[in-house]
Amino acid sequence: MFTTEDNKPLVYSHYRAKYFDPIMKVHGLTYTPHCCRHTFISLMVHSGVNITIIKQIVGHKRVMTITESVYTHFTNNDLIDAVNKIE
Repeated sequence: MFTTEDNKPLVYSHYRAKYFDPIMKVHGLTYTPHCCRHTFISLMVHSGVNITIIKQIVGHKRVMTITESVYTHFTNNDLIDAVNKIE
């Protein structure tokens, strides 16, 4: 779990206000973190990444089957290799 400078859990509203929105403003963009999430997942799918790996990277635990969540294991290198497949 990500935390703030004072070791509190980093919640969406804090992340967006402190980090994401200022970057968007500097670049004159109006995207949301959710837009970026859609794009990232779409790029992963189009790059042929295993859907179970995608779910693990983006934290979609609720839609994982028992087989995916309990019996399928990936290393950090597997996850990094998957992200590096995006062209």
